[in-house]
Formats: sequence, structure tokens, C-alpha cells
Amino acid sequence: TEQAKELRDELGAEIDDWLKTFNQAMDEELPALNQLIREQQIDFIRRKVKEKDLVKP
Repeated sequence: TEQAKELRDELGAEIDDWLKTFNQAMDEELPALNQLIREQQIDFIRRKVKEKDLVKP
């Protein structure tokens, strides 16, 4: 029906807007998240290396 088509178009536009906003936010936040993840990985590796060094005979 015409009403269903209008509703679908309206929802499609809302979803597109939401996705655009979401993707824009992710683009802005990803560098900071990646930096944080890298720092956590480096800390983890350093801890593991330190543990191995402490265990050496």
C-alpha cells in the first residue's frame, strides 16, 4: 500500500541518518580506541616478558 511505502521510506531515511551518525562517531573515536588497545597490548607483553625473566634459572 502507499502508506506502507511511505513508512518504509521514512524508516529508511531514519536508519540512514543513524548509520551516518554512528559511522562518523566511530571514525572520530577509532584512533583513540586503537591507541588504547595498542598501549594495553604493549603493557601485557612487557608484563609477560618480565614474568619470563623472573622465572629464568
